[in-house]
Amino acid sequence: IGAADIIMPYVLNFRTRPLSRRIMSWGYTVLINVLFGMRMHYYTGPCAIRKELVSAPIPVDTRGFAFMAPMLVGPLRHKRSFIEAGIFLQPRVYGSPSVNSALNVLSGAKTLAQLFWALRIAGRAKPTEESMPTEST
Repeated sequence: IGAADIIMPYVLNFRTRPLSRRIMSWGYTVLINVLFGMRMHYYTGPCAIRKELVSAPIPVDTRGFAFMAPMLVGPLRHKRSFIEAGIFLQPRVYGSPSVNSALNVLSGAKTLAQLFWALRIAGRAKPTEESMPTEST
């Protein structure tokens, strides 16, 4: 914290999750990377983000797991510094992942569609080649 504008975790031990969850997480990450020209490992973990970046996210209405995408993609496309840090997950002891529910999947798809519209169609926050994110060391 303090070494970059954004600290983004990614999971090192994905095998602790059920296969369906691993596939959905992988697909979600690939989709964001393709839609927005990114190369990140993960978009849904507990990030540390500078306050000024959180107070001005891309205006997207979301209530599901995809809430981090609008807070991350906009600043990353504007060359804010970031560090990706590997984390280990503890195996789930109780409950089931809510991302597997159809409503959560639809909510995530809606969030990505709104974000795509805001950044790629409506012309907001168009990055230039030199404004792509750089990983801090």
